[in-house]
Amino acid sequence: MAYIDDEEEGLFVKVEKILPKDSQNALEVIPSSQLLGKSFELDRKITGTITEKRVSSLIVDFNHCLNLSVVKCDFILEVGDKVCVECSADVATGQIKEYKYVKPANRKFFTHCVITHYNEEMGVGIVLFETKNERNIEIAFSKSVSRPGFLPAINDMVSVKH
Repeated sequence: MAYIDDEEEGLFVKVEKILPKDSQNALEVIPSSQLLGKSFELDRKITGTITEKRVSSLIVDFNHCLNLSVVKCDFILEVGDKVCVECSADVATGQIKEYKYVKPANRKFFTHCVITHYNEEMGVGIVLFETKNERNIEIAFSKSVSRPGFLPAINDMVSVKH
């Protein structure tokens, strides 16, 4: 991650983190003359709350619109969920160039869950987590997230990372 400060005296680049790429010369010094006038991107994470859900997009904190046909997402999202959005941004302006991935901001771990439904042909089912003071939570799952060799069955007691 770096930022550029173009003062009258010269061009200053502050390097905060170096992430090696495929190249063997990843740490090669680049002369400042080659940096002038170029746009640089850095990886950035935005943490926020889903404020609106549409058919093919989500709105995070009322100002980040995520197109779900482009942004990778592997869980079911609801309004009010706290999420972390990975994106790339322009170093100079901080403007977001691309939203890449959205995931829960804080994963939950549920123990003593029971499989209530399971379709063996499709390899999908539903796990129920019973709470004392809140409403019960149903979580959809796919067999592919299970440990290798596990064959889900109704009434199996499982733990779930959500």
